[in-house]
Amino acid sequence: MSEKHDIHQNITESEYAATSGSGNASIQIYNYYYGESVRIKPAESTDAVDENLLCPYRGLFHFGPDDAAFFFGREVFTEELFAATRSRNFIPVLGASGSGKSSVVFAGLVPKLQQSGHWLFTHFRPGSDPFHALAVALVPLYTPDLNKTEQIAQARQLAGYFREATVPLADVFALIHQNNPKHQVLLIADQFEELYTLCGQQEIRHSFLDTLLASFQTSLAQSEYNHVLVTTMRADFLGNALLYPPFGDVLKTDIKLIRSMNYSELEQVIIKPAEKSGVTFEAGLVERILNDVNSQPGNLPLLEFGLTQLWKQRKGKQLTHAAYQEIGEIQGALARHASQHYDKLNTTQKEQVRRIFIQLVRPGEGTEDTRRLATKAELGGSCWGLVKQLADARLVVTSRNATDCETVEVVHEALIREWGILREWMETDRDFRAWQERLRATMHQWEDKHKDDGALLHGALLIEAQFWQQQRLIQLSEEERIFIHLSLALRDKEQTEREKLERKARRLLELRVGGLSILLALTTGIIAYPYVLSWIARGKMVNIPAASVIIGTNDQEAQGNEKPEWKTNLPSFYLEKFEVSNHQYRLCVQAGKCTEPLRIAPLYYDNSTNASNHPVVGVTAQQAFDYCRWIGRRLPTELEWERAARGAEGRLWPWGNEPPTRNRTNILFEGEPEGTKPVQSYPKGASPEGVFNLVGNVWEWTASYGQKSYSKYDQKQVWDGDGRRKNLQEDGLVRRGGGWQDTHRRVSAKAVTLNFDTNNSVGIRCASD
Repeated sequence: MSEKHDIHQNITESEYAATSGSGNASIQIYNYYYGESVRIKPAESTDAVDENLLCPYRGLFHFGPDDAAFFFGREVFTEELFAATRSRNFIPVLGASGSGKSSVVFAGLVPKLQQSGHWLFTHFRPGSDPFHALAVALVPLYTPDLNKTEQIAQARQLAGYFREATVPLADVFALIHQNNPKHQVLLIADQFEELYTLCGQQEIRHSFLDTLLASFQTSLAQSEYNHVLVTTMRADFLGNALLYPPFGDVLKTDIKLIRSMNYSELEQVIIKPAEKSGVTFEAGLVERILNDVNSQPGNLPLLEFGLTQLWKQRKGKQLTHAAYQEIGEIQGALARHASQHYDKLNTTQKEQVRRIFIQLVRPGEGTEDTRRLATKAELGGSCWGLVKQLADARLVVTSRNATDCETVEVVHEALIREWGILREWMETDRDFRAWQERLRATMHQWEDKHKDDGALLHGALLIEAQFWQQQRLIQLSEEERIFIHLSLALRDKEQTEREKLERKARRLLELRVGGLSILLALTTGIIAYPYVLSWIARGKMVNIPAASVIIGTNDQEAQGNEKPEWKTNLPSFYLEKFEVSNHQYRLCVQAGKCTEPLRIAPLYYDNSTNASNHPVVGVTAQQAFDYCRWIGRRLPTELEWERAARGAEGRLWPWGNEPPTRNRTNILFEGEPEGTKPVQSYPKGASPEGVFNLVGNVWEWTASYGQKSYSKYDQKQVWDGDGRRKNLQEDGLVRRGGGWQDTHRRVSAKAVTLNFDTNNSVGIRCASD
């Protein structure tokens, strides 16, 4: 049966007028982008044929004012919200994802307020620019005579006033009430967590909260307010909100927490909408559905979607067990629906759908993943036809924002949780998407600073951007590509200028001879050439002679990629006796040849002799490679590293086969202080050739790509420092040695890690032929 006439998209207007369930009150909500509008014919209508009964359930869309007659189960909470509007002018509604926060506001509170008296309703979602979103919601209330284009210009101007704090929000409400003296105003801020997921700048976030709080300060002595703010927010973002004390203080007293529905309430949700259309459930089916959904968190969207699918499969005016089984029951209905549409696509379309969906999900940071509003420009116009197909399948919602740009978002976060294919995509692309969100936040800051060069990408951030650009160019928007291109152009310009200075410095050094000249160059900051640091590090390289060596282990406790034990011939090479220190690495940074570590440890900037002699940590593989190249060396391969650490005879530890002790290595012993130790520490734990700290203190990057085991090991899989040659996102590089956080990390142990994965226990040791 076709449902084309049951539900239709109606989301392109900035105003939304609906008739409440009672049929006698017109409700207008300004700037209400309603996902879909469902028009439901009553069962007693003369033209309501069985086959054309319109669905009373909402699928993945929230209930709106026109659905009030079919909105059940939240009567008690609606009454609580209604009572709160009499004594509070700020009502934060918090609940789990899928608990029905939006529905209870739009289909419960709004119609009840409309019936009680004169109210004006307007709505916004914070998005990436909350000031502009707020302005767009308010402008139609105090400038109703402006046309759409004029309202857009007025909203931009008002948003600027809000940002600069030149026009208080209270003044805007005063003007609204002056024009509408008999009305109260309900301002609805839906999905308020977007203030934390989409607005990347804390300064803007706090300023926006200050703007709201200045106009919505609840007083218990107040019996009625002219304007009321209701916000809906996922409860898992309460911790984010409490981090800002002024907002946290309000939440502690005014919060309205919406719980999951109990058994009786869920039963009303299932039975009563069908009853209104004269449709019944087969015996035992309601209980079966309740048992499937009652204990599941965030169950409402899944329940509504399952009931919508069940409605399509009804037999006359009855919903049956056979149809329920056919749709995959409540838990399987959504994933089944999404997979059915996905499976119909060809290979090219499936890849496009993957790229579309990962742009519609924002990776969580301590919270679940959330949906994200994307523009047509971000996704590219070539795939917009496919976006429309996904919208027809009710998997995404298309709309237009306040600037008339076409947008798209996932129909509901339940799809992110329940569709296994989408979850797999996000796990695979999580690192890329997390970086892309950070990039977008940096772009917003750059734009806020009038595109000042100082706000472009520099150092490690630019290296990371260049890496992802090489790997995922097609998934970057035109604006993102331009931003990276401008950053690279600025880096090249600065590099050219540095090289000019270096040539001048070289000529100066060539005119001077002797150690005094070099010392003068070092103390005056003219550090530009590999031979300068080579002079500093002279005498610290250890020769590791050629030998037939044992690599790997057959120990049952070893990981799979450390097996099996095997013998191979390695030529001689040199390895640094000590890890690269903070002092040495800073010289490279000062010379403009290295960038600051991604995670700078407190000791890094400590110029005391002891601290500067601790190993540098928090460096990426790219930074480690750049440092070694600067001094005319390279990263060791993992086989070279293991040969130097365990000797030719294949010992378990650099000092032999005995377990670690406090005087041999820096690892976590009970009662020992935590942190790195100076690079000259633990001579008793040195390798047979006298290399220090190869186990413990820090992990060390090697140039070898990760391989599954030593059974078919390819010694030629070695990185040359160019991310374009090999996909580091998929392969990763081998790190060896463990760090001070590890208790027992033998010589054969290793970790395969991405180029930019780092922490405060990852350092460098260079090698040479």
